[in-house]
Amino acid sequence: ASLSAYMAAVHPTTKDRNPWNAAAGAYSQTFAAGTPGSKSTFINAMAAGSLGQVIMYIAYPGSTTNGWVGGITKTQNQINGSTTVRKATAIE
Repeated sequence: ASLSAYMAAVHPTTKDRNPWNAAAGAYSQTFAAGTPGSKSTFINAMAAGSLGQVIMYIAYPGSTTNGWVGGITKTQNQINGSTTVRKATAIE
């Protein structure tokens, strides 16, 4: 809840706009539940939304799994051979 409130305060839909849909905000205002485990497991389970929208994911660490926070977006131009960009970093 605190991360979602932070996203809403720092990236309000009135400030950060989706570059491919100016009527929409650039960021989803809530964090989606991610899949704990390895980085590749977490990244591969993230699903992209509409073109240009950034969706943030979080997977909390458990006693035997790693925690992650990351984001995903679709673009019109290929980056590294893909139009979907995924990034993640470990929660320490």
